[in-house]
Amino acid sequence: MIIPNPLVYQAARVFAQHDPDDTVKDLLFRCPDLDNNDVIKILQTAKIHIEDVDGGYSAFLNAVNLTLHTKVYNLEVTSRKDIKAAGKILSGLKAGHQNGVHLL
Repeated sequence: MIIPNPLVYQAARVFAQHDPDDTVKDLLFRCPDLDNNDVIKILQTAKIHIEDVDGGYSAFLNAVNLTLHTKVYNLEVTSRKDIKAAGKILSGLKAGHQNGVHLL
């Protein structure tokens, strides 16, 4: 059974805000259920929906679910705790990039 990872929701938000792909990848690479090929597939699948009203947020989560072959991520589920936890990780990633450190 796959447990939803808050980093996927954060990656979906970052994707929908049109942040660089590397930022989205950094978040997804930290998800144990996804490998490099999964991350590439998710971005390729969701990218064609980037101009959708929601910036591709729902298409991104659907792409993750398709990649995992099960509905793990729900558009209605994003708790404040998950957002806060993922936000801390994203802040650390941005700080690492600003210092010339690539955290992969």
